Amino acid sequence: MNADVKRLVELYIAKGEAYERGSIKAGNKLTDTILSLYASLEEANRSEEIIELMRHESPYVRYASAAYSLRFPSFQLEAERTLEDVAKLNKEVGHNAHSCLFAWRNGMLKF
Repeated sequence: MNADVKRLVELYIAKGEAYERGSIKAGNKLTDTILSLYASLEEANRSEEIIELMRHESPYVRYASAAYSLRFPSFQLEAERTLEDVAKLNKEVGHNAHSCLFAWRNGMLKF
């Protein structure tokens, strides 16, 4: 795994854990760095490395990478299935996955 993808995984986990603790501000502070990494990977035509993270052992990583992957038509089915799986968890990340799916399926997410 490339260093910037490893960093993305670390950020996904840190953000998810912050949300689980109720530290929304701490989690939100990581968003700009995550978005910057997305842009860097997209610019280098490496978005597929993010998509591959839908199989990661961490539910935070699976959730975030699946939400990101919804923008790619060829990966939408896998992304939805990943979000459905994470949504079953009785944790904040499960609620977030459920909310993401609801928004996606009701046309409220635009990329």
